[in-house]
Amino acid sequence: MRFYRYWKDLSVSTKLYTVVGTMAVLIMVELFTLMFAMDILSAVRAFVGGEGLWSKAQKNAVLEIQIYLNSRDEKDYHHFLKDMSVPMGDHQARVELMKPVVSEPAVTEGFLKGKNNIDDIPPMIRLMRRFYRVSYLAKAITVWGKADTVADEMLAVGREVHAEVQNTPRRRSLPHQAQLLKKISKINDEATILEDEFSSTLGEASRWIEHRLLLALLIAVLMVESTGLLLTFRFSRVLTRELREINAAANQVGSGDFTKVIAVNSQDELGQLAGAINKMSASLNLMKDERLHAEEASQVKSLFLANMSHEIRTPMGAILGFIELLKSPDLTESEKMEYLEIIGRTGDTVVSIINDILDISKVEAGKIEIRPENFSLSKLMGDLKNLMSLRCEDKGIRLRMKPAKNIPEFITTDPARLRQILLNIIGNAIKFTDKGEINVSYELQGSRLEFVVRDTGKGIAPENRSRLFKIFSQVDNSIRKTHGGTGLGLALSRNLAQLMGGDVTLHDSGLGIGSEFKIAIAVEVPTVSSRPVRSTLDAALPQGLPLAGLKILVVDDAADNQYLFGLILRKNGALVSQAVNGLEGVRKALAEDFDLILMDMQMPVLDGYSATAQLRAKNYQKPIFALTALTSREDLNACIKAGCTQVLQKPLKPSLLIQHLSPFNSRQKAS
Repeated sequence: MRFYRYWKDLSVSTKLYTVVGTMAVLIMVELFTLMFAMDILSAVRAFVGGEGLWSKAQKNAVLEIQIYLNSRDEKDYHHFLKDMSVPMGDHQARVELMKPVVSEPAVTEGFLKGKNNIDDIPPMIRLMRRFYRVSYLAKAITVWGKADTVADEMLAVGREVHAEVQNTPRRRSLPHQAQLLKKISKINDEATILEDEFSSTLGEASRWIEHRLLLALLIAVLMVESTGLLLTFRFSRVLTRELREINAAANQVGSGDFTKVIAVNSQDELGQLAGAINKMSASLNLMKDERLHAEEASQVKSLFLANMSHEIRTPMGAILGFIELLKSPDLTESEKMEYLEIIGRTGDTVVSIINDILDISKVEAGKIEIRPENFSLSKLMGDLKNLMSLRCEDKGIRLRMKPAKNIPEFITTDPARLRQILLNIIGNAIKFTDKGEINVSYELQGSRLEFVVRDTGKGIAPENRSRLFKIFSQVDNSIRKTHGGTGLGLALSRNLAQLMGGDVTLHDSGLGIGSEFKIAIAVEVPTVSSRPVRSTLDAALPQGLPLAGLKILVVDDAADNQYLFGLILRKNGALVSQAVNGLEGVRKALAEDFDLILMDMQMPVLDGYSATAQLRAKNYQKPIFALTALTSREDLNACIKAGCTQVLQKPLKPSLLIQHLSPFNSRQKAS
């Protein structure tokens, strides 16, 4: 009675806290019991699975050593040793676990050699350390030790077989082959008996543990349920009528309607609860809107990252491949120059792709620019063949390019986007083709350039074709694990092709036969007078040393950039001084008489923007060239606003750098 009166006199909030607190404690006890049970059962399951791996490896080892007796092929003996590494790894783990002080890294290493899953190893260690005295587990460990002894005997017999094979001429039969086979058979029989005994013991242990854990869980559940029913019954008798409106509102909120507002008729606990639910509804409504915005932002970010990875890997692979080829001492000068030209062109492609994908606002708004220009189609296709042939050679497949007779030398469209589309489609064909060839044929059909990419790869099932061109979608969940990729390439290629007046479609596909994709792009064939004229920036440079006598200060924190700019400038006659940050650059610029300054904009201590502004504030009148890898109009305007004379964007070709600087040398000489 005293407890009842005490309970009745408690405030609503205190009663609620008591009920919730008691339930929470009991639920935590139940959860911890469940987690403990899952951990133990997971460990037992892992040991059973490990025994299966051990048994399979032992059987394979027996088979391999028997094969080796007949084939005398060293490869079969290595297969035997590889199979025996599984029981030997488990042996290492068992020996370490029996030590007074256990080294978990050593145990983990042993279990991994035994091909156990890395996630199963911690529960296995805990089971062995906590329950190794339990009769079932002690018996299993004893059987495990006997099995290890048998494994050692098997390994010893394998070495004996190897020695006899090595010491017996190939044309002669092995003198002790029958005895060795008998030994192997005997060991195999002993191992089989021990494996069965180990599995049986673990099964008994599993059932024993399961019964006790289920009993513990049942007790915990009964405690939670009985306590909850008692407290809820006592609590609900008082609050039922007052909470009806709150309950109805809570159900409405639970169904996703956050617009419900409960009338607050009092300032007691129930009134406070009603006000709290109103506040919660408003917060959830706000969080819902914020979540939608966050999901949209996350999708844009994911698109950016996936696009970057997808578009840069292929050309970077070609660059690295040709750099590796350049290390060969057998290359001719013409081959070196050809490889360097390919590396340069491919590097330009990487820079172009980076410039495009950095402007994420264009992707978000769907405003990807198409920039048509006149270019040589044969040169573009030749570059593509050189680029993709390396990947084909690595997989042992062929890449064939088949232009039609009506293909013009020059066309007008966006070469970077066309290259991007072809890289995606051909790259996918290579990815999913393990044997055979990739055929790329193309012809001019009126005002459309049409490509057909045919492979002999895996093919696409009819039920998966509807997902083919969806962003981040792949036709099979196993593809990402097996082949990688983001699922962005085909969707991006179709969007680009449609912006260029064409499309990308799957024309035909069959499982195990291959796939055929068609690419159509609207193009123009320029007249002779409008075709690009071959010229280079170097041709526009004056003869001799264009920067002879020009004193230049290079301010850049990157040592490689300092070395590169210094080398280029000195080879063209300039006198070069260098500074590693903006603060040092300001000091040197004011202390010495330079003709111009090359100023990196991103530096530690003092950046290029602040350094330039300080120099202009001190009435420094000499030209200052900004060096930046940023490409947005806002970033370029910020350089000019800080006081820079011109902006040079990285990466910068030597010829272009000299072309920008040489006129200042001419004006210097003229003055």
